[in-house]
Amino acid sequence: MARHAHAECGGPGVGAIGMCFTGGFALAMMTEPSVIAPVLSQPSLPLRGGKRGEIDVSPAEISCARARFESEDLSLLGLRFKSDSFVPDARFARYAREFGARFEEIELEDKDARPGTGMAPHSVLTIHLPDTGPGKEAETATIAFFKRRLGLPDDRRDELNPIIPLVAAAAVVAATASDAAPAPVMLPSGVSVIDTKVGKGAEAMPGQYVTVHYTGWLFSEGAKGNRGKKFDSSLDRGDPFAFPLGGGRVIQGWDDGVAGMKVGGKRTLIIPASAGYGERGAGGDIPPGATLIFDVELLKTE
Repeated sequence: MARHAHAECGGPGVGAIGMCFTGGFALAMMTEPSVIAPVLSQPSLPLRGGKRGEIDVSPAEISCARARFESEDLSLLGLRFKSDSFVPDARFARYAREFGARFEEIELEDKDARPGTGMAPHSVLTIHLPDTGPGKEAETATIAFFKRRLGLPDDRRDELNPIIPLVAAAAVVAATASDAAPAPVMLPSGVSVIDTKVGKGAEAMPGQYVTVHYTGWLFSEGAKGNRGKKFDSSLDRGDPFAFPLGGGRVIQGWDDGVAGMKVGGKRTLIIPASAGYGERGAGGDIPPGATLIFDVELLKTE
């Protein structure tokens, strides 16, 4: 994608923003010579290794990026909210350790996020981008980073607003995920939801009985779709599951993640242990501290 954009638009090179689950992709794209301005906004993978400082790139990709940063005088920009459990301190410390002064970081407080979203601060340049203040200044700094690295003249600055897509005559900022891929949204509980199909029926609200089909997997880095061992499926049994939404009869990740779905819709829930089965696990299928993935289809509400 970057090579195609560079060939089409010319200029010194291409910039890339990776966000959330695709956050690390922008750094991995440094293996492509045309990429000269990588930005990592709330890089969230791997989910279970953040507190250990793990980052979603291979040693070979780190080595390639480090060599290019030095030989081509380039740098990497990272953005996050300090409280974001998906992007812990150790992850940004790892970037700083690997790349030294070549890693430029912007860290924001919760008060810098756009209010009223109903979600914990996470998406620096999209959902939680405010109109003023340090959060807005983070967007301005990101635009300045691209201008500096991509050599965009000042008289073209208006072409960098809004920040997505960042397209200029001399360079293109390419999204790392498919335009058709639904974006994950993180809820205050830390549960991430991805609507793969938006329903057209009644909306699921707390206090209602909802009926769903579901399949659950253990989250596994590197597995296809991050889906590891399948531990349960109402589809396999041919037996839909009904429960009172918001009544505490299921794990918190289900109460939080199913709310707001519409009948006929399909949603993927990525549930951290804190909103799942915690440190106790569940039987022999779900180990302690497990992150879970569920594909859920809402069949009816009543």
